Amino acid sequence: MPRKQGFTLIEMLIVIIVISILVLIVVPRILEAGRKAKESALRTDLQLLRNGIVGFETDCGDFPTNLNQLMEKPASGAKGGNGIALDLGAWKGPYLKTPDGKLPLDPFTGAADWQYTPTYGDVHSSSLLSAIDGIAYSAW
Repeated sequence: MPRKQGFTLIEMLIVIIVISILVLIVVPRILEAGRKAKESALRTDLQLLRNGIVGFETDCGDFPTNLNQLMEKPASGAKGGNGIALDLGAWKGPYLKTPDGKLPLDPFTGAADWQYTPTYGDVHSSSLLSAIDGIAYSAW
């Protein structure tokens, strides 16, 4: 009998297994790359916010009561996060500039819902997730 042209079942199974192994190797790396990019964006946003807070505190004598004060001058007679009257004559802001004029969004929550402690000028992510290294984003 002459042999017919085409692939055997065994050849097809081997091809499917090889493709499956490649997918199992590549997909997690792609997903990890996206998460690493978000982590990098979070680090950058936190650094920008913290630099702005330090600049505000250095000029005005106290931490801002909220993060929006980094972008807009507080009202006359405003007090800082520790209840100290702000020296608005020394205000050299805005201390944080963004293209849209709003606070940056947390890459993991998708909102400007930063955890901010005005008495210490401390800011963290509101995300409940943990980083690739196991440390919670809210602890960064």
